[in-house]
Amino acid sequence: PVSRVSYGFAGGGSDLPSKAQPEKGLFAGGSGAGITIQPIAFLAISNGNVRILQIEPYVSSVDRVVASVPDVVDKIAGLFNKDKKDKEDEDISLPPQY
Repeated sequence: PVSRVSYGFAGGGSDLPSKAQPEKGLFAGGSGAGITIQPIAFLAISNGNVRILQIEPYVSSVDRVVASVPDVVDKIAGLFNKDKKDKEDEDISLPPQY
């Protein structure tokens, strides 16, 4: 899983004067923390291929383009390999010229 993690911490305190205990005073303080974990995608590994499966609410058009880049590269590489293989097949099928 791929997740977006957000967290925050806060704290504070103050010494307050006191009429009942003038030599000590009063102390007031507090602190807090929070964390949010949102799943945004999963990495799927199958037969040596890695794909990103995004969860829809977090998918923007830029995310879709970035996610499709590996598929586009594979298709373009496949076209070049196909052209190269076709050319090699043609070279093999031609009779030798003397």
